Amino acid sequence: MWLPAMLLFFVPLATLVLTDFNYSNPAYAAQDQRGVHLPAVEFFANHWGQPDLRNYYSSDTPGYYFLFGAVRRWLTSSVVALRFLNLLLTVGLIVTFAWAVTRYCPSPLAVFLALPFMFSDSVVTRGLWLSTDNPAWWGVLAALVLSLRTPALLPAALITLGVAGVRQIHIWIVALLICAAFIGRRNKPRLERAAFQRAGMMTLAIAPAVLMVGWFAFQWHGLVPPRLQSLKPGLNFAPFPMTFALLAMFGPFFATAFWSRLQHRWKRHRRFLAVGLVLGIVAGLAPDAYYLRYYRANGIWLLTRYTPLYHGHSPIILVLSTIGGLVLGALWTVLNRRDRWIFTVALFTFIIAQCATLAVYERYYEPFILMLLALAASRIPTPQNWLRAAVGPAVLAVILACYTVWMLSQASA
Repeated sequence: MWLPAMLLFFVPLATLVLTDFNYSNPAYAAQDQRGVHLPAVEFFANHWGQPDLRNYYSSDTPGYYFLFGAVRRWLTSSVVALRFLNLLLTVGLIVTFAWAVTRYCPSPLAVFLALPFMFSDSVVTRGLWLSTDNPAWWGVLAALVLSLRTPALLPAALITLGVAGVRQIHIWIVALLICAAFIGRRNKPRLERAAFQRAGMMTLAIAPAVLMVGWFAFQWHGLVPPRLQSLKPGLNFAPFPMTFALLAMFGPFFATAFWSRLQHRWKRHRRFLAVGLVLGIVAGLAPDAYYLRYYRANGIWLLTRYTPLYHGHSPIILVLSTIGGLVLGALWTVLNRRDRWIFTVALFTFIIAQCATLAVYERYYEPFILMLLALAASRIPTPQNWLRAAVGPAVLAVILACYTVWMLSQASA
């Protein structure tokens, strides 16, 4: 049942790309294509034999640009063709995501769980214009799916190499895979010899990806090429409230999929709700969690631009972050032990990685949160009335689809 939904997504977007829809419009994704990704593709196409890997105009590792540069040099110089190839990668991400969700819950419900991710502006626009975002999310999704079972070494090695080669900030998945290998098939980690052996083998398997990122960092003398080091410097803690705020915004919609289970389990697992609440409050009190031109200029940060701050903190961000902590506690309550470990490690290693840059754009977070919530909801036993479970994700999908259409219409105005 999910395949027709994928086609409904693909056909109109393919039409938009093939007609060169709004190539010059001011949408963020179009701006990024013109200012960063297309110039980088052209650079690698024009310097195919000897590109300067030490200083090209992009903040990402060059895997994406090698692929698209080769297509531009040897097959076609058409920007429309390049965008269509980028769209195909996005469709691959969405189909894989739908398949992953369908594995653990009834297909009709899986469609509704996948729809918010499909219609997110952060996914759609990055599929319409050249961007490294969606190919990297595809690798992150593969790592998550692999970690939900005992991960095999070869797929883990290939996934980490692919992800690290496209967006180095997602190197955090190595911690997730090592954790999954350490746990194995058990419900929780155990300090035993076999667990350390599995973790050691996984570390060896993913070492090439870590070494590759280290090599680029050595060449760049930083985490991004020198041209962009002045734009994305420094350590910051705003990713914590951003992540928890998005959990607050999206989590309640997915709660209809696990509400009945939560009602039966929350009394026995109240400690999870309490811990989540505390984490949400602490995240909401993170320093510098407010509007900042260029680095935090859209999404939830707009709420802090037009509302008062108290001692450098936003009450709105604190409230959202606190609700997000409760959502996280609710997920801990309804998930089984192993899934609880996997999703927790994924969430916090992702946040820690994002702390390496001042750029806290919502598009860096929204696809991951929607992905995590849908996968988690799909692995929770579904009540017989799946329609009731699908109500929340369906409403969220409509809201996100309307917002995406509105953003595209604004961009084309």
